[in-house]
Amino acid sequence: EMLLQALGRNLDVTVPGPVSNTRSPLLDPTVVKRIQTIPEVLSRRVLGQSEAVKSVSEALIAKMGQASTTKALAIFLIGKSGNGKTEMGKAIAEAAFGSPDRAVVLPFGEIQSESNFSKMFGSDPGLVGSDRSRQFEDALKTNPNGGVIILDEVGNMGGGDKALKNHLFKKLYNIVEDRFWTSPVNNHQYDLSKYIFVLTSNDGEELFQGITSDDMNMVEWKNNKSREKVRALLLNAGI
Repeated sequence: EMLLQALGRNLDVTVPGPVSNTRSPLLDPTVVKRIQTIPEVLSRRVLGQSEAVKSVSEALIAKMGQASTTKALAIFLIGKSGNGKTEMGKAIAEAAFGSPDRAVVLPFGEIQSESNFSKMFGSDPGLVGSDRSRQFEDALKTNPNGGVIILDEVGNMGGGDKALKNHLFKKLYNIVEDRFWTSPVNNHQYDLSKYIFVLTSNDGEELFQGITSDDMNMVEWKNNKSREKVRALLLNAGI
């Protein structure tokens, strides 16, 4: 109720009840002001994506209004190249953390094998290379108090090998869904609930191939934008 009152608008957002000994972030005027400006910040940076802005705004508001959280927020952005997915990740960083510099872009599309995956996250303790910091940990260290990690072109991870893609995505989901991630380099434990993960993918781009009319693009998008169709598209791709 406090959150909706602060926003001054009617959003379908559930605000959790009070948690014992945990101070609500909505008692902090800075947080409330930042929440109020989320839709404006996203709309200013990402043009022509009103539905995406609305959905992402609601997810951020719900996340930032929680007194406590046990998991990171993950947002999956799917669409044609050049429609603002990576820019949305940077806009999220500005809206949630005050600066687009709180976003780090990781080239997940370059992960085409198990060894590439290990180079991103680090090898298991005892294996060759386990003593070297990797890109994922470097991204966490860049913003130790939280930020946005953009998993750029993650839909290309694993290439055309559907079984490998499915295997790598399961490993990725297990990492993101756990609250804590332990560095294989020094056993330092990072709290991933302080971060927002933005996954970008061009899956479904083939639906728009050969279409040059903006009106026809819009029709095709409306015909395929339902949660069920998008989920089926990703499952079919091995994601």
